[in-house]
Amino acid sequence: MLRRLSQKFESTPADDNDPSIPSFLTSPTGPRIADIIAAHAEKIHDDSFVKIIRQLEFWYKQQTLSDDEFVALAERLAVVATWREDTGDDKFVIPKVRFGKTEVMIPIVTCGGMRVQET
Repeated sequence: MLRRLSQKFESTPADDNDPSIPSFLTSPTGPRIADIIAAHAEKIHDDSFVKIIRQLEFWYKQQTLSDDEFVALAERLAVVATWREDTGDDKFVIPKVRFGKTEVMIPIVTCGGMRVQET
């Protein structure tokens, strides 16, 4: 998706009326934002990618952030979208508890799988 978007962005002159290109990419910070997203593109799921683009477009149209703040927002969104790929020690782990009278440890977030153990 990013590849198609960047090809379109590079092959055509900046046109503020083209709905296929997010308006923030036609701004002076557009290439910086595109580089940030491209650096994380392999780790970002398509759904997350669309949400990032929509959120950046929203904040760009609000015009309440400076260029540096906008670039920092893009970096933060890209990093957060790649949390599944992070292998650092600071990764969030769902706490586990003992399952009934067994020694099986299960996450505290369950989906009604207690009866499966009985079969």
